[in-house]
Amino acid sequence: MILAFLAVQFLYRACVISNPDWGKHFEGWKYGLWLIYTLIGGLIWAYASNITRPDEVTLEYMRDEVLQIYGVEIKNVPHFAVLAYDYEGESKTIRWNSVQCIGTVSVLMTLQYSIILVCGVIMYRRTQGKLLSTSSRYEKMQKQFFIALIYQIVAPTIFFQLPGFFVLTSPFFDMKISFQSGIVVCFFSAYPLVDTLIVLKVITEYKHAYKRFIKGIARKCLEFLGDDSPRDTTAASGHLAKV
Repeated sequence: MILAFLAVQFLYRACVISNPDWGKHFEGWKYGLWLIYTLIGGLIWAYASNITRPDEVTLEYMRDEVLQIYGVEIKNVPHFAVLAYDYEGESKTIRWNSVQCIGTVSVLMTLQYSIILVCGVIMYRRTQGKLLSTSSRYEKMQKQFFIALIYQIVAPTIFFQLPGFFVLTSPFFDMKISFQSGIVVCFFSAYPLVDTLIVLKVITEYKHAYKRFIKGIARKCLEFLGDDSPRDTTAASGHLAKV
């Protein structure tokens, strides 16, 4: 769903840059259609995961590994298993449900990245050109939005998509990988913070607005604690001199 949201953002920004009137297709009740689009992507992902629900083969394959690393019985842990083969040795056969899962996810990701790529090219050409009908400040903001979106798509691609694709496909090449998945959970948990920091770092208007918000909160906290705001000593001295 992260990629689906980013694809919609790229599409919206490309439409606004190309023709501001196209922005109306993302307003009102039509906004709900784009939310449904992202939810459909999540449902397809859930369907692909459900294809790889555990069975006796996966339980037997993963039991010793999970018991050794985590100290728990695999049957007591909710999980999905993407195994490349049913058996080992000469009698091994491809698990087609795993192939179907990876294929479904790959098609879904290819669709999202295609939208992002096309819209990214459009945005780059528009932002690099001279838009005579807009102000320089508007052009600068559009470029900042474009850069922020690029960073937002690079982050999940590097930390989620590429490692996940490698882990899922490596067993088909007889590569055995074993590691604790806690770091993956940490990356997922940290992504919303990273995404917010990207926006605050790149887009100047958001950065200034956030600073004003923090200053306002700090001022209210000081007032609540009974600390008066610092006075202008120069003005006070001048007033006393006149008296």
